[in-house]
Amino acid sequence: MKTQLNFYVKKAFILMMAFIVPYVLFSQGLPTKRIIDILIDGSDLWLAGDAGVIKYNKTTGEQIIYRPFYTGDPFSYSNTTLKLTKDHEGNLWVASYANGIGNYDGKEWKVYSANYGNFPINSTSAIFVDKHNNKWIGSPAYFIKFNNEKWEKWRPETIECEMSSQSFITAMALDHDGVIWIGGYSSLCGTFGKFTGDGFEFYNVEEPEQIIGVTSIAVDKRNNIWVSGNGLRKYDGKEFTTYTPENSTLPSTDIHDIKVDNAGNVWFAGNTCLIKFDGTNFTKYDCPNIKPFIFCLAIEDNGDIWVGTYDDGLLLFSNGEFQQVELNFVSIEETDKPDNNADFTVYSNASDIIIDFSLTQSANVSLSVCDLQGKEVCNILRNNDLISGKHQYSCTHSRFPSGVYVVRFITDGIVKTKKVMIP
Repeated sequence: MKTQLNFYVKKAFILMMAFIVPYVLFSQGLPTKRIIDILIDGSDLWLAGDAGVIKYNKTTGEQIIYRPFYTGDPFSYSNTTLKLTKDHEGNLWVASYANGIGNYDGKEWKVYSANYGNFPINSTSAIFVDKHNNKWIGSPAYFIKFNNEKWEKWRPETIECEMSSQSFITAMALDHDGVIWIGGYSSLCGTFGKFTGDGFEFYNVEEPEQIIGVTSIAVDKRNNIWVSGNGLRKYDGKEFTTYTPENSTLPSTDIHDIKVDNAGNVWFAGNTCLIKFDGTNFTKYDCPNIKPFIFCLAIEDNGDIWVGTYDDGLLLFSNGEFQQVELNFVSIEETDKPDNNADFTVYSNASDIIIDFSLTQSANVSLSVCDLQGKEVCNILRNNDLISGKHQYSCTHSRFPSGVYVVRFITDGIVKTKKVMIP
């Protein structure tokens, strides 16, 4: 049992390290392909990953990159964000690996961390908002309740092992009765249970095999609690049902995320597939081009599923098929902030890419065209000081191969990008 326990603890640790070892350590430029969490926000997607926080407009393809936790060191883990949620006032909240939590109100970012003395810890791994607009945060040391001004914290220590062990909270969910469920792993045993208001009630001992290395928790429409770790289990409030390939149509127990759609189907992120449970059967949808695994899911009201991967960027699963979504993160700046000074439009004709924009005040502007690998193919402006008013620039594309390109528009250090097709 101890050998098996160590295996699943090690597996959970490897998954967490996959969150926190940035691609930037091994490549020049911005990491582009690791999506750790997805939040649907109307016409926008918010994406968490190595790059920070990315806002992606599903209609226009425009992308804005924010780095609220940037410390000035491109080789630090400070940019890595793990989980996203929104509060009842529409503010975005972000859990980060190395610098606490961040709050974005649409105009400015505010960071709460031990570095600034306004939060008890720097490393956070999970976050959600309850019906009273409290923020609940999981971390390697504490379970934290935060109301924007003060916090309460608890240490979830498991007691089902030979000795107590502090737990690393990696997953949380709120059921229909307002009960908070937590999961994670510890150095000695697994962690799955609920928060009682004063402490924790763990359920590991009620299973023939402890629940170890929790990767995700979700609540279905019948208030069943689904938990993935060393296998897949459903808890109905009284007993556990364990699903395996041997006793069900479940194709694999390697599951990294769980979500429930509007029809009540439960969806699971497998290594290279999506899995749907309709209440009776599991159905597998293979995506053979994924390597090494799918990280996260987000489900639209119409049933379309956004898929974030470890090393293959963002995909859309619609009508039974996977579609690659091009995310052209060609630059990232220290001062990424919302920009109310300028917006821009892009179009192409037979010979040129045309860029129109209007400045409400004078600004320092850079403008360029890049291919999908981030290589600059046309430098139009480089740190030019422009006066307020309307401006138009062009780039001749007659020597460019046909395909999709990215226009990068920077005003006073604020980066925006848009795609353009060259026939």
